[in-house]
Amino acid sequence: MDIALNSYAPKYFVLSQHLRQQIVTGELQPENQLPTEEVLAKTFAVSRGTVRKAIDLLESQRLVRREQGRGTFVADPVKDRLVGFSLSNFAQEMQQQQRRPGTQLLQQEIVPASAVVAARLELAVGEPVITICRLRLADNQPILYEERFLRATLCPQLATEDVENQSIHWLLVHKYKLPLVRVTHTVEMKPVEPKVAELLQVAPQTAVFAVDRLTYTRVEGEVKTAVFYHALCRSDEIQFRTQFNALI
Repeated sequence: MDIALNSYAPKYFVLSQHLRQQIVTGELQPENQLPTEEVLAKTFAVSRGTVRKAIDLLESQRLVRREQGRGTFVADPVKDRLVGFSLSNFAQEMQQQQRRPGTQLLQQEIVPASAVVAARLELAVGEPVITICRLRLADNQPILYEERFLRATLCPQLATEDVENQSIHWLLVHKYKLPLVRVTHTVEMKPVEPKVAELLQVAPQTAVFAVDRLTYTRVEGEVKTAVFYHALCRSDEIQFRTQFNALI
């Protein structure tokens, strides 16, 4: 099986994603032993060095563990203390894990919408959007880099709020009474770019969770896009889960 035929990503990354999918779907169960490097290399038509890098990546994500003289095993979520994570409330999530949450504000201003942001928010390029970039911390360790882009006309006061010490969601919903009526959410694994890698204190091209979220509001009876959220989350610190008990 040639894993690189349909991908431009590095072979080790594609192989790690293939193995990760087997773990996530339960095809590989906790405590199952992975095939040897030699067997994986032959099965996927790659070098043993490529296999080793793929396993290194899975180990950094705490999905597998190596045991000297025995081999590589799928991590047990209980035994190996994998930590779940939800984006619904970062501070509350960290507190439940007995970790001290923190936020570092990197940018907060009204700027013209770029082509990418305008397309996601269904605006014309150049229309004003509130841009908020933050680094989220747990016990002073960077875990999550996030960017928010909000239609400036919906809530221009947000550009001057203290978003380093207050929940943006709380401000929008409770202070400014902005109804958030629908959310679309995508999560994928991808290599992190150098700029964000430096902020998250990881090596460039490290695999992180990439989250894109669109939140919609209702204006005069019409549903419109309100917030475009993009986040990159360290996969070596936490394992990701989603939970939708309420609108985010």
